[in-house]
This record gives sequence, C-alpha cells and structure tokens, in this order.
Amino acid sequence: MRYEKPRKSAAHPAETHFNPKTERCRTRVFPVRVSESNPCCARTRASRVGQNFRTFQRFSFSSCLSQLGPASGITSPLPESLGYHRRRPRASKAPDQTARVILLLKVRYMVSVIRELAADDTNNATALSKLALKILILESNLKRETDAEQPAKEFTFQSLKDFMSSNLSDISEDDMFDWQSFIDGLTEGTNITLTMNDVVFVRNPKYFIELQAQMINVPLEEFQQFIWWKVVEILIPHTTTTMARFKSSFFESIFPNLKKPSRKEVCMDVTKTFMNLPIAYEFYVRDDLSVTSVKVRKMLSQLQRAFKGMIEESKWTDRVTQQVTSKKVDAIKAEIGYPEIFETPEELEKLYEHIEIREDEYLQSMLDVKTFEVASVLQEWGKPIVTNHSLSILTDPLEVNAFYSRLHNSITIPAGILQMPFFYKGVDIVNYGAIGSILGHEMTHGFDIEGKNFDVNGKKT
Repeated sequence: MRYEKPRKSAAHPAETHFNPKTERCRTRVFPVRVSESNPCCARTRASRVGQNFRTFQRFSFSSCLSQLGPASGITSPLPESLGYHRRRPRASKAPDQTARVILLLKVRYMVSVIRELAADDTNNATALSKLALKILILESNLKRETDAEQPAKEFTFQSLKDFMSSNLSDISEDDMFDWQSFIDGLTEGTNITLTMNDVVFVRNPKYFIELQAQMINVPLEEFQQFIWWKVVEILIPHTTTTMARFKSSFFESIFPNLKKPSRKEVCMDVTKTFMNLPIAYEFYVRDDLSVTSVKVRKMLSQLQRAFKGMIEESKWTDRVTQQVTSKKVDAIKAEIGYPEIFETPEELEKLYEHIEIREDEYLQSMLDVKTFEVASVLQEWGKPIVTNHSLSILTDPLEVNAFYSRLHNSITIPAGILQMPFFYKGVDIVNYGAIGSILGHEMTHGFDIEGKNFDVNGKKT
C-alpha cells in the first residue's frame, strides 16, 4: 500500500475533503438544474441521460459487470456505516407506520440533506419538498419493474436499445437512450473498447422498457436530480457527522427500537470492507487452519460419496441422469479455509499496490479504491470465464458463510465459519451435523432449479 499526503483532488461532481481529527467534511454538491429558457434538443437530452446514468452506474457497480441491473434497485457499493441494513425489520412489523407517514419522513430527510449541501441557495421548504417528491415518484416508477422476478436475457447493446423502444410506436432515434455515450463514459480511462455489438446479460429486461418510457415523459432536469440524489444517498454515511445524523434520525423515526452501532463498530466495518484480505492474513499467521481444512475436505469427500450413493439407489432417475449427476458431484472443487495467496505474502501485497490512502481525505480515498475496482472488472469484460481460477480471493476469508459457484462448480468454505458452533476441534460426530450439513447444502445447489442448467465445467447447457 502506498500512503501519501493529501493533495488537491481533481474536479468531481462531489468534491469532498475529510478531516479525521475534527470528523468534519467540506462538501460542495448541488442539485443539477437545466435552464427552462434554454431547453436542449432531444438528441442532447438522450445523450445527457446516458451520461448521468453512467455516473450512477459507476457508484452502483456490481461484482459482475456483464449483469446490467436497474439503478433504483441497487445496494450501496460502499459499507453502510449505520449498520441498519443488517438489522432492519420488515416494515410490516410496524403496522402503526403507514406508507403516508414513511413518505413524509423520507421527504423531510431529503429536504434536510439538500439544504445542508446547498446552504447558499434560496430554495424554500415547499420547493425542496416538491423536488424530493418528484425524485421519489420517478424512483417508484422505475422500481416497479424490479420487484417481480423476471427471466434474464442476453442482448447486444444495440438489441437492448431496440428492445427498450419496442412498446413505443412513434419514438425517434433522438429520443432513444444513448447507449454509446453510456459505454464510452463507462470505459473512460481504461484500455478496453466496447461497441454496440457487445453482449450483455440483463437481469430485468422490462426495467429498460420502463426507463425508455420515463425518458420520454420526464423532463431531463428531473432525471438529473434523481441520479444526483442516488449518488448523494450512497455517500451520506461517509461525509459529515451532520449528514450521517440525518440518515440515522430518518431510520430511527421508522424503527425506533433499532440499536445504533458504536463508532468502533462502524470503523471496524469500513476497514474490513476495504482491507478484508490483509486483516484475515493477520489471523492466518497465527493459525493457518491447515489441520482443520484437511478434516473438512475429508468430510466433503465422504458426503460426495454418500450423495452419489443416494442418486444411484433412487428409483425416480434414469441411468443417464444418474451418471451425469455422479460425474458432476465428482468434479466439484473445494476451497476451504484461507486463500492460497496467503502462502505468498508478496503476491498479496501486489493486490494493494494501487491503493493511495490520503491522510485527510477519507471519502476520496474510499472512492479511489472503488474506482480502481470498477476499472479492474471492466478489464475482464468479454474475456472467457476461467473455471479453474480460485474464487477464495473474491470472498472475505473471515465471513461466517459458505458458497457454491455454478460457473466454477465449486464450494467455498471461508475460514470464518470453521469455528464453533459450526466446527468443533476433536468432535467429529457433532461436526457432521454442523459444518457437514452446510457442506451438503452447498453441494445440492449444483442440482437446484438453476444449478441443473450448468454442466461439470460450469458451462450453461
């Protein structure tokens, strides 16, 4: 890792300087406006919407770039420092909180944030409330198509553009979403070139139809304000104490019984999010779990044999299905404990060579890390999936969970779950009922409603 003294940051939509000593952050961000006396043409309008969605997409980038997703349904790519996302109960458990009350609280929250950021403007409460309502209405309209389960489809950028306007009879080229502008901006600063003929995997196709319809009916200024708010909303917990308090007060007014995490917990969560491998390495050097990993791997092998035996004895599967199933079970790869890269610390160090921690710029340092991560994912666009590549480096080694990958036909058991109550040293009979049940559960994912569509090498059939 390279540490350097703070320097003046380049111009950003949100230019932020954080002082860890005072816990204050100077931020200048304003809701974008378009002059009514100078309306832009339809072509410029479509281009600007594409550019602005590109801005939000950079903040909401998922781990797999090829899966284009709806902006309004994306979770924050930054750690949620308030911690409410882990403990939030469903709203239905609070019947006294009606939709109207929650809406009013959300509007009040948004008005407080905008006022704090645009303190020099003369916007009054009524005007800001109307602005907040317009943003929420647009978000609601776009989100409607993300709530229902939809089959994913493959498109080229060009065919997706055509699909978006398939329900509109008289739409002109100038009114269509400017995908070329979007992908040009998304790849800016990288050595990758995308064209309208490149293939993308779309999780919610109907969302894009709704997006195109909203583009025609909603003024450009409102789209810009919506995207501006979504970016600001993600960044709020990591700016000033005042801004963070706005968000915590909003959630506490809806869920008054929630326990607010301490500052220590917040700092630990943020550090673990960005430095999970170096932190895990500190535990690795104390106990590499080599003995435990051997035991768990042996247990998995025994469960694989038992699983194949059950399939072979079954009366409801034909012989061909039994053979294919057994072959896939035998091919399951397992990554147990800590990632192999920990055996070569110099390789681990290389993963963090790009990071610049700016002493007095907490938020900007965080954004720099995410920017690099996005660029790294973009570099993999269009490359064939390497099924023998280790996935353990993509998983937090300290996470108490387990994973199955359909694309790799592999099971990942992080070091974090190899402890009580899931694993007891020297008590094998208990372990078969604890970590053993988890191993069996992950193994069955290879044959569930989605896993059955992938062969032994992770290729979709």
